[in-house]
Amino acid sequence: MKLRSVFLFFSVAVLGVALSQPVIPQEHGEAGHDSIHHETANQPMDEKKLVELSEIRRELACYCGCSLTVEDCLRSMRCSESAKLSRQVIDLSNTGKSKPEIIQAMVASYGETILSAPTKRGFNLAAWILPFAALGIGGLVVILVVKMWAAQSKPAGAPAATAKPALPTEPDPYSLRIEEELKRLEK
Repeated sequence: MKLRSVFLFFSVAVLGVALSQPVIPQEHGEAGHDSIHHETANQPMDEKKLVELSEIRRELACYCGCSLTVEDCLRSMRCSESAKLSRQVIDLSNTGKSKPEIIQAMVASYGETILSAPTKRGFNLAAWILPFAALGIGGLVVILVVKMWAAQSKPAGAPAATAKPALPTEPDPYSLRIEEELKRLEK
């Protein structure tokens, strides 16, 4: 069972590391990659620009209903929405806009719902804070409830747990017999 748990842990860790790495497309013409990742207007893109475009597409949510980022939807489903959004990102990048400017332009066109994660300011800050606050409050409630249950389960007149047990007033018949046997053996 332990070996199985260790294997599962390492499998999840390796998968997490693999999914957290940016995907850099292969050279143009390789199977499995379409030209939207590689070039536009017949101008090849350098690796730095490809990584930047990939990072931008990871910050944008696809509209096809898959609940993936544009980058992930392009890689797995290749829907028309992710291709359209990716093309817009590439076109904005080709006009010389920086990453924040591209994201702001996409938010201006589609609203904040285009972002894969809410912004960390204004009312959206609640989406970042409330889960942790709820977790903390829930933990405190559980601790208080457990303490109340522990207090209720202990009888009011019960002696403290550290008190020594009272000695019996009548001698135990087995103890008396053992003592007699020991005395007899000593003689």
